[in-house]
Amino acid sequence: MRFLDKLLRKLRHNRVAKFAKPNSNALDLGCGLDFAFLKSIAGKVKSGYGIDKKAENADLGVLHIRNINLDEDDLPDEWRGFFDQAFALAVIEHLANPERALVKIYKTMKPGGEIYITTPSKMARPVLNWLSALGLIDSEEIKDHKHYFLKQELTDLLRKAGFSEIKHRFFELGFNQFLSAKK
Repeated sequence: MRFLDKLLRKLRHNRVAKFAKPNSNALDLGCGLDFAFLKSIAGKVKSGYGIDKKAENADLGVLHIRNINLDEDDLPDEWRGFFDQAFALAVIEHLANPERALVKIYKTMKPGGEIYITTPSKMARPVLNWLSALGLIDSEEIKDHKHYFLKQELTDLLRKAGFSEIKHRFFELGFNQFLSAKK
């Protein structure tokens, strides 16, 4: 991972980690091979589950990592109504069918559970393409972006999946979006 990728990821994680609730069951969508966000909140949550299509299954104390592709795989039945919180940090733009994935996540949430999402804005696309062309960020990650969302598209996706109390804000000079919603 390149320096700028690490820096941007760290900024994103710091922005969202403060929302991790003590003694909660947390789900990190697209946790990556190093599950850095889950590690950063591990001392706060009761359990943390990470899913990523590239990850190897592992149980590491309170952290549980599963090889799951949100576009293709169903989530385990025992997760239904299990999670207090779900985090999708810079992952929804990589999904072929984000609406279907959000419906799956909704089913895993407890009543009143919360989801937190970050994703690049449409304005970020040319900047990310330029930074990847310069080799400053991972070009394969940028090429894998399937969609850059407008605010309304994101709120509509969450609403269609069943979420309510949707809040949206831009951050990082408007190049990224942060959403929270409740089941």
